Parts: sequence; structure tokens; C-alpha cells
Amino acid sequence: MKTWMIVPLLALTLAACDDDAPALDQASVDRGKRLSENCSACHSLTSSRADMVGPSLSGVLGRKAGAVSDYDYSDAMKSSGITWTPEEITRFIQDPVGVVPGTKMALGPLSPEEAQDVVNYLRSIAR
Repeated sequence: MKTWMIVPLLALTLAACDDDAPALDQASVDRGKRLSENCSACHSLTSSRADMVGPSLSGVLGRKAGAVSDYDYSDAMKSSGITWTPEEITRFIQDPVGVVPGTKMALGPLSPEEAQDVVNYLRSIAR
């Protein structure tokens, strides 16, 4: 194979492997962005700001619960053993106290659809 062919082939291969997750529904992402405005009262969504009421949600996908070093988590959250997958975030934001009794998270329950929209928005800003 000619060397000039390797770069485009490598680019195509990397693009195909970039994310195993299915494409995001833009309408869901847009709804999630609107819903997440409530989150941004306590959490930074796109930076690692430490001066918020809650920990930063920037880079939350794949992170262990209680892992932001400059945030004072509840003992319940630190010992929850949760890794923030899209499924765990969806479950948590539907019922924070039910999922992690003793959490500091103060959130009214979200419907399954609302929770999925918020997670889709978080996934979209993580890409």
C-alpha cells in the first residue's frame, strides 16, 4: 500500500472507532440542554470549576462517584461504588436519594424521558 493512502485510511478507521455509542437524537440533546439549566445552578457542566454548590459535571461520564478532589462529597456518595455511566446517571437523576441514601443532591425526580435527555446532553458535550 502506498504511504499516501495510509493517512486517509487511518482517519476513517479512527472515526469509525471514535464512539461505540449510537448517534444522539438532536431533539433529545436540545431538550436535555434546556433541562440541564436547572443543573447549572449547582454544577458546572463544561469546566472543572470548584466554586459551585455541587461538583463539576465536566467529564462525569466514566468517572467514579466521589472522585472530584476539591468537592466535599457525602460519605454515602464516596462509598457508593458508582461509576457514572449513562445508565447510572439516568437512574440517579430520577431518584437521587433512592439510589444513594444520604446524598447531598437536592433534585426533584425527573421522568425517565427527562433523565435520558439530560444524559444525552451530557454525552453531547463530552464528545
